[in-house]
Amino acid sequence: MGSPRSRALLLSSGLTGGMVMLASFTPTPLFPEYQEKWGIGELGVSTIFAAYPVGVLSCLVLLGGLSDVIGRRRSILIGGAVVLAALLVLATAPSPAVMVAGRVLQGVGVALASTAAASALMDLHPGGSASGSQFNTASISIGVAAGPLLSGVLADTLPAPLVTPYLVVAGLVLVPVALAAAGPAVAPRPGVRLVKRISVPRELRRPFLACAAAVAVTNVCTGLMGAFGPEVARSVGWDGAALNGIFVSVVLSAIAVAQIAGGRLSPRRAMLGGGVVAVAGWGVLGTGSALASAPVAVVGSVVLGLGAGAALLGSAASLATWCPPARRAELYAAWLLVPFTALGASAFSAGPLLASTSLLVVVACAAAFSALATVVVAVLGRPATSRAARSSPRPRPGRGRQPSRARRR
Repeated sequence: MGSPRSRALLLSSGLTGGMVMLASFTPTPLFPEYQEKWGIGELGVSTIFAAYPVGVLSCLVLLGGLSDVIGRRRSILIGGAVVLAALLVLATAPSPAVMVAGRVLQGVGVALASTAAASALMDLHPGGSASGSQFNTASISIGVAAGPLLSGVLADTLPAPLVTPYLVVAGLVLVPVALAAAGPAVAPRPGVRLVKRISVPRELRRPFLACAAAVAVTNVCTGLMGAFGPEVARSVGWDGAALNGIFVSVVLSAIAVAQIAGGRLSPRRAMLGGGVVAVAGWGVLGTGSALASAPVAVVGSVVLGLGAGAALLGSAASLATWCPPARRAELYAAWLLVPFTALGASAFSAGPLLASTSLLVVVACAAAFSALATVVVAVLGRPATSRAARSSPRPRPGRGRQPSRARRR
């Protein structure tokens, strides 16, 4: 599997996605504490949560292909250092404004580290690029699921509940950063701009849009549950940081399970089936909230997570099949723009909607969006070979090959 340095980089890449996403969801079960401490409402929670994808998107637009230029190792080191700095800012934030700044900084670090880690896994995984992509999504999903659970338990069992979770998670993030430091150094590519606009080639836009629609289903789920999962938990009688974290982790853990269990599904089947199951999950979750029934809400969370996880699995696997190796980081960054836009937009728009209407309206909007995205996958995700076969003219009976130009003359 290569030199020890290459193995260290592969191991670092496998852990990086999970650790930085664990850090991203650390604040989720703490939002009720922040609301009580600072007197902020749903709009304040939306703003703090949505600041994170704003940082991700800003970095992706400007530096999405950075690891294609300076190397995967350097990008993981830079991104990891920024994530660590952000965690220290969040742990010591004296006001919502500083909290927002810390979340933006966190998003920048996650964007740098996660694109480099995903590209390195596709480069180095012994099973090939598709296996590397699936491993990356599984690592990310496990990190997302563990973040609110770990944070909630730490906040309820250790002193300084708004400080300790960030410090513990910072220690975990140090592990892949240290491994990356032991990886092989790669000289920067000469004559290539560090800052350039990422783009999707015209011939790849159709499969890209199908993948984008599928992954948007996943991140509307993670965005709404990441920001307002505690609100859903309280609607069924689950209160406190630990219970809030457990409830949010149910849906996020189901996403991780889908990554592990759905490996045999074709990308198209995973994207389509995942979207349909996610819509059903939103319906069951809304029913549980309306009835104030924790068991029904938990079942809905599991169904929702399994559907969202399958959609993510299919989207990432499809991306690996058509993504040119020389542009992996750039196209992966372009792909990431979609889920993080969905993450921020869903969380930010849900705050005012929740304040003016009800939780059921928010759930209904999420279900409608997921259904629309699944239709887009169905229309754009059809195999190109099938479309070509339908559009190509059938040969007429009795006609052989066309005469050469010389014979026609």
